[in-house]
Amino acid sequence: MATPDPGPDPADAARQAQGAVIRNEKRKLAATALNNIAVATVVAGLVAPVIALGYQFSAPMVNTGSPSRSSG
Repeated sequence: MATPDPGPDPADAARQAQGAVIRNEKRKLAATALNNIAVATVVAGLVAPVIALGYQFSAPMVNTGSPSRSSG
């Protein structure tokens, strides 16, 4: 006579549920970290020009054409 199948192990189901919770929390932490990086980038982009104005720095001159030739 064969032994009957005991069915799913309750401890195994609990481990799977706990693993799902852990994965969910890791995703939330990763999303929070990415959001914090985005906020820091925006703040740096807004604060840096204000600080530069306080020090009266000017934007660098960009040469977009060929050098001017003096006739003479």
